[in-house]
Amino acid sequence: MVDEHLENALVVSSDKAVVNFSQKNQPDLEQVISTNKELIYQDEEDATAYYNLGSAYFYQKKYNHALACLKRSIRLRPDHANTYNNLGSVYQRIGKEHQAVQAYKKAIRLNPDLPSSYYNLGSLFYGKDDFDKAFENYAKTIELDPEQAMAQYRLGRIYERRDQMDQATSCYQQVIELKPAFIQAYERLGGIHYDQQEFEQASKFFRQAITLNPDLVKTQYYLGLCYHFLGKYDEAKEAYEHVKRLRPNSNFVNYYIGIANIEIEDYNVAINALQESLGRTDDNLQVYFRLGMAHYYKKDYSSAARHFEYALSFNVNNHIIHNNIAASYGQAKSYEKAIEHYEKSLSLNPNDAVTHNNIGVTYQMEDKFEEALEHYKKAIELDPELANAHNNIGLVYVKMAIFDAALESHQKAAALDPNKAKIQSDLGLVYHVLTDFDQSIIHYKRAIEIDSEDAKTHYNLGIVYELQEESELAIEQYQESIELDPSNSDARYKIGVSYLGKNDADNALEMLERAAAIDQNSYEIHHKIGVAYRMKNQPEQAIKALQKSTQLNPKYLEAHYEQAMVQIDTKNYQFALEPLRQVLKIEPNHAEAKRQLAMLSQ
Repeated sequence: MVDEHLENALVVSSDKAVVNFSQKNQPDLEQVISTNKELIYQDEEDATAYYNLGSAYFYQKKYNHALACLKRSIRLRPDHANTYNNLGSVYQRIGKEHQAVQAYKKAIRLNPDLPSSYYNLGSLFYGKDDFDKAFENYAKTIELDPEQAMAQYRLGRIYERRDQMDQATSCYQQVIELKPAFIQAYERLGGIHYDQQEFEQASKFFRQAITLNPDLVKTQYYLGLCYHFLGKYDEAKEAYEHVKRLRPNSNFVNYYIGIANIEIEDYNVAINALQESLGRTDDNLQVYFRLGMAHYYKKDYSSAARHFEYALSFNVNNHIIHNNIAASYGQAKSYEKAIEHYEKSLSLNPNDAVTHNNIGVTYQMEDKFEEALEHYKKAIELDPELANAHNNIGLVYVKMAIFDAALESHQKAAALDPNKAKIQSDLGLVYHVLTDFDQSIIHYKRAIEIDSEDAKTHYNLGIVYELQEESELAIEQYQESIELDPSNSDARYKIGVSYLGKNDADNALEMLERAAAIDQNSYEIHHKIGVAYRMKNQPEQAIKALQKSTQLNPKYLEAHYEQAMVQIDTKNYQFALEPLRQVLKIEPNHAEAKRQLAMLSQ
């Protein structure tokens, strides 16, 4: 934190002084000088006039003049403690520290109760890093003048150097009681709490300092860090941007702005800020690493991999960076490159269970289940409590249709990490597949309690409700899924089908056409659109949709049969023949198609 430059404590004579003045409230110094010169002209033996004249010159930084006047005052009045005090201040300013010490000590011998001399001695020793002597003199200052806030402040600084934080805190609090606008005391209190990772308390004191002066660059910066560690990323961003306005060329501020924007998911702003910080910090590795993270979260996986590789160039043996490169390549479906970097990571850190788990995920994405299982099991061997690895084994077993083993693995994962939404959702899925719908609902609901914004879980819960013929509950979950993921055509399709089951063709059609706009190549959606138009007695639109369905999938029996039914509805019997023949070509034993064709052939 910023430390205040300390002025020497000058003492102004009260006896026979023409004008009283102090360092905090200075009248026109020229008037003081003029008046005291006149007094000296009238009486060359006026010690007080020389004293005041020397003090005025001190404030004008005319130290040679000040020195001459104060020495003259001492010759005329050698027992005046205040004059020796002020003479010491002059010596201190011109760098004659030995003479300054002697002058202060002389003042104290003449007047042991003069706090300003103890204070000035303390400041001189403090400046020489002689903190023991500084402490002694500041303590004496406060003993004589308990309201000397600056001495209290400096005691606090010395306590900090001694790592006596409780005593330092007490000093700064006393300073604030004496002078509520003493900014540095708030800054130091904030700094102490920050160093102790008490970020809420630290932020309180930093805010108080900033209230007094919003343009405190370093304090704004540390306030931003406090908010960052507290997870208050919007507030952190605001503080960092204030620093940037004050110091546009600040080395680290853009970096931290970038990090804050990653956390609030404003990835484009984050990328711009991080790009701006490149070459302006001492750690470009971290900048490139964060750029990689921003691109990864943005789902620009090729850019993420590229920036992680830039970071790697600064430290080729960083296994974490290799892991992140691998994850990026995996998401980009460049599985071979992903495996290559995971293997490199393992060569650097062979007992890393998480890396084995991640390799397993990559193999699983390639449907290489045996290789995936090998690495998942190795991960568990290294870390038996790695819930993700147990869960991933369960997912592999589901793919392999080994459902009992899948259930066991998912249950183990849930026992190890009961508060992870994905694990609860995957356990719900296994029960779903095993048709234990009650248990499936329990775990899907538990997943939603943990993370209510997982569109997939809402969708799966809707399917279970549908299987239990709870259509209203199913629609509710499908709608939740759509709200969270507007691109979810499957949920719209399911709602449309549910409306068809209620003979609500209008609502069904609205939902199905929205689904078709998202997924234009779904033959099932077009088939149901055809069904809805048939229900509405709009045969032309029905035929058009059904033909689209069979174009997308010529072997889709239901769409061929529905076409035939629309033609029969409109008594266009000759146009029903071909769709019926297509049905029988696909399914020769289709009894209803045979019956309809026989009737039409009579």
